[in-house]
Amino acid sequence: MKELFDFKKTLLSALVASICAPQMAYADPLDFSKLPPGLVSIPPAPDVVLTVDDSGSMDESVGGGDTHSKIYRLREALSTVFNDKILLPDGKIRLAWEAMWNNGNSPGAGSLTPGAINSMKVLDATHRINFLSFASSLKANNGTPSHKMMKQTYDYMKTGKSINSPWAYTPGVKETPYLGCRRAYHIFLTDGGWNGYTASVLPGNVDNQNITLPDGAVYDTSSSQTNVYRGKSNNLSNLLADWAMKMWSEDLQPSISNDIKESTTDGVPSTETVGSVSLQRYWNPKHDPASWQHLVQYTIGFGADAYTWPSEPKWSSVDDDNYGAGGDYSKLVNGTSNWAPTTFGNLNSNNPAELWHIAINSRGKFYPTGPGRKYDLTTAFQKIVEDINLQNTADVASMAGSSSTNIRTDLNVYTAGYDPKRWSGYVKSNTIDTTGSVAPNTDWGTTGGGAPNTTATLLDARSSPRVILTTNDEVPNKGVSFEWDTGTTKLSAAQKTLLDADGLGQDRVNFLRGDRTKEGGTTGLPFRVRDSRQGDIVNSKIWYVGAPPSNYSFAGYKSFSSAQRNRLPMIYVGGNDGMLHGFSAKNGQEQLAYVPKAVIPDLPKLSDPSYTHHYFVDGSPFTGDLDVAASGNPPDWRTFLVGSLGAGGKGYFVLDVTQPGSKDGSVASTFTTTNASNLVVQDRTLNPSQTLVSPSDDEDIGHIFAAPVVDDTNPFKASQIAKLNDGRWAVVMGNGYNSKNERPVLLIQYLDDVNKVNGVRELKRIVATGTQTLSSPVNTTTDTNVLANGLSAPRLVDIDSDGRVDVAYAGDLKGNLWKFDLTSTSASNWGVAVWGTASTTPCTTAVCTPLFTASYLGKRQPITAPPTVKANDRGAGGMMVAFGTGVNLTDNDRSSADVQTVYSVLDNTKYRLDSGHVVVNTNTSPKTAANPDGGGAIPSAVTASALVQQDMTGGPIAGAGKSAARTFWQMTQHDVNYADTTKPLNKGWYFNFQVTGERVLAPMSFFDASNNLMVFSTTPAYGGNGTSDESCEPAGTPEKDYLTLMNIMDGKKPSVQVMDTNGDGLYNSDASKDQGASRMTLPPGAINIVTGKDKITITGGDGKPDELARMPEQPMRPSWRQLQ
Repeated sequence: MKELFDFKKTLLSALVASICAPQMAYADPLDFSKLPPGLVSIPPAPDVVLTVDDSGSMDESVGGGDTHSKIYRLREALSTVFNDKILLPDGKIRLAWEAMWNNGNSPGAGSLTPGAINSMKVLDATHRINFLSFASSLKANNGTPSHKMMKQTYDYMKTGKSINSPWAYTPGVKETPYLGCRRAYHIFLTDGGWNGYTASVLPGNVDNQNITLPDGAVYDTSSSQTNVYRGKSNNLSNLLADWAMKMWSEDLQPSISNDIKESTTDGVPSTETVGSVSLQRYWNPKHDPASWQHLVQYTIGFGADAYTWPSEPKWSSVDDDNYGAGGDYSKLVNGTSNWAPTTFGNLNSNNPAELWHIAINSRGKFYPTGPGRKYDLTTAFQKIVEDINLQNTADVASMAGSSSTNIRTDLNVYTAGYDPKRWSGYVKSNTIDTTGSVAPNTDWGTTGGGAPNTTATLLDARSSPRVILTTNDEVPNKGVSFEWDTGTTKLSAAQKTLLDADGLGQDRVNFLRGDRTKEGGTTGLPFRVRDSRQGDIVNSKIWYVGAPPSNYSFAGYKSFSSAQRNRLPMIYVGGNDGMLHGFSAKNGQEQLAYVPKAVIPDLPKLSDPSYTHHYFVDGSPFTGDLDVAASGNPPDWRTFLVGSLGAGGKGYFVLDVTQPGSKDGSVASTFTTTNASNLVVQDRTLNPSQTLVSPSDDEDIGHIFAAPVVDDTNPFKASQIAKLNDGRWAVVMGNGYNSKNERPVLLIQYLDDVNKVNGVRELKRIVATGTQTLSSPVNTTTDTNVLANGLSAPRLVDIDSDGRVDVAYAGDLKGNLWKFDLTSTSASNWGVAVWGTASTTPCTTAVCTPLFTASYLGKRQPITAPPTVKANDRGAGGMMVAFGTGVNLTDNDRSSADVQTVYSVLDNTKYRLDSGHVVVNTNTSPKTAANPDGGGAIPSAVTASALVQQDMTGGPIAGAGKSAARTFWQMTQHDVNYADTTKPLNKGWYFNFQVTGERVLAPMSFFDASNNLMVFSTTPAYGGNGTSDESCEPAGTPEKDYLTLMNIMDGKKPSVQVMDTNGDGLYNSDASKDQGASRMTLPPGAINIVTGKDKITITGGDGKPDELARMPEQPMRPSWRQLQ
């Protein structure tokens, strides 16, 4: 018996990453971006002045068993470090050098003269040869005139403008422009205290006098903020530290603009408590706030005579830390200790303390080296150069408004981001209130310095072993611990070979697991220096897993949900350290990590000191509950996670994340290395360089970039893990891009054990172009949709609310909107929906037809975000399918000016039930008692000519009051006719973006459960990534974001005013008030949306809340009868 009943909405929405690429020729893969947007200019190479001690004492042996002289070790260290083209590639710095006596008669090295061979020049091949010649010439003799060397350096850096100025654009080659953001450093090495001076080289008592700094700040000697620079007494003058303060506090080039940016790499908080002093960031010696031309000093004390002294302040000799607790740094800050007294004209045993004082006064660092110290001389130079390099790395994130992603629960916001300096990443947690205001989540604790913990700081502080898993590729889907062992029970022989090309495989695996003892970029410490164990998180979206979120009526689910309601809440995110990470949402501690097998060939890049950014696990994970029992009796419910790699590789992987433990610890976690074989369900990831055996299902699997498609009413429920009409559970995905076959394919990866062969679960493919054979069609001239194409994330629809998916809609790179018919109880009958015929048999063999093809002036518009769907309530029946177009994956995509569009098209298909299952109803005869199945329709595809255009109108409206930071627009209100047959019938509407480069890269969702779409659109950040010109400002365009509210039925604005253009807190569409605006700008970056009683608050990257009025109470949702 056939029956009809109410349709309940189970439609879905998602947050989708930027996932597309332009059309290209067959076998020419899309060139995905290697870096996030923002690396668009080269920061100015810093000026480095090197001063070395070649006095007589440098001829003494190093000691501690080292019989070589100190001058020998100096020659060796300089030659090693400054000839290291990985650490110091050509053009990385500009270098000048001097020696106290220049005993080796190296040209010019006894002084600093503009234009001389040793003067400031770009460190290129020629200048490097000249420097190495100087280094090899060093000989030891005479005294230690340190004051003279400081005076020479000061005078040289004060040199007036000329082509040979150390501040010229390219000294000796090109004078202008002078870049005000160029940093400058002085590296000063000596093996003991100074012992010679004349009155002409004395600086005075600089650090014990009040100074108005070039930015207007006042160095006040009566303030506790300056204790550390001057000590507790005022009787010390003419010190080397006074020279250091003079060269830091004085604008060395007043005619050059002061554009040096504050460091973003030192991690210094706004205030730091040291003893009883709350040290402000500006006055903290760990931080350099100076925007003017100045010198930061790095000092090296070589040998015991250069790092020991009898008086206070005591140095932290335990860890050789400038600010270590084992020394008197805290006393200096609190004014209870003084800098060591010295006597002019004599070798004073306290003079070496000056080296520490110099570093403090100039916001630099002191490195004591020699037997028993933390660093030898070569390593000290390397550390200094690394620090200088780090401070002069381009700020990639500065242009990327989307450099962070977040997910919000009722109580907390979890935000991910990255620092491009050394490509580290983090997730942080904040609490959130009903106004959208956030504060650090105290449950995650704080660092030793009092800053809120992130997953990175917690991971860096961790001492217990981590649970890191992978797949041994010699046995299909064999989950193992990611560890090095003597056999192949963990990593396979092939995987070990990939990781051990240089014989450092075991150390490399330990490095990837978090060991940092091999970091240094030297022969003895061969691996890259990291800021954190956790790598950058760029495009991967955070996924939250708490109690089971679904309300399935299937057998056993209620019991499963009850048993898991108190499980430990988790957040999962992919990282470009080669892993998916699973962190406790409760306290931020890592519980699980997974290394997909496809990234293993590229993992050695992460330990390479010359590492440049590479994407690894850059896709977005999601989870779903499912019954994995083959027969379903008894049920066996699990929570599975599905992850992808984005640009890091092809394919996907599946993990069982059912039981991370309980909130109170009463239930043990199954996240253990011994349980690896059960936790790893499937790894079908492929390295882009991997050769595929043909024919193979893998030939249709590409890079999957799409973020999860989530339920409209529950952002923690992914719809892509679903039960299908054949009674089996599967994850349904688009096949992504750069697959070998290049065609759009719907992937249905079964997650149960039915038809499992050699550990591999069954994969069903539905090829949108209709040719179902494994090999790509030979004759591509008849169907261009099989060239450089791929399917994006699908929207799954359960027509009759029986918990089973009936149809799927998805777009591809050629602008095709495909509909897949999954209504049959037999998977062999699934295929692409057909149009213009009474036949209900899906297309499976011929060239199939999409529901709609998007184009502008003949150029196809790629669809990369999932469609949004709702039953038509305007008399036409069927389904409105809305989607936007746009792309942002390759470097060229970012600056594309192609016009993109929002569409909403009518799928007029009607349905009926047959034996309890949905079928397409093509019975067009009137519905009567004798013909109960009547009232159907012939499904028809849609053309652009049947759509009504909506547009912006009236020009921009400047926001005022609380909305002053925003711009608004009005939209046209053209009618769309679906039912009046006396007029031409329409099949939807469209809106072409007018802002150059604007596009849809995120899914559209419904505003406040209404028919109104929230269209989040963007113009991506972009710039000249290939530029070779130094610059103070990125040469590019920052990201711009927009929100447009449009009714899915007709594209009109909401029925009530919801945007507040004049910022008065009221909502009035009158021309003198809010002017009927329904489109506005948004700040770039991740947003929080909080629904309150009367308003919906959106808070973006600038932290300013935008309040939208709520819609009136909504009528009953569209019913099943509107679809039949």
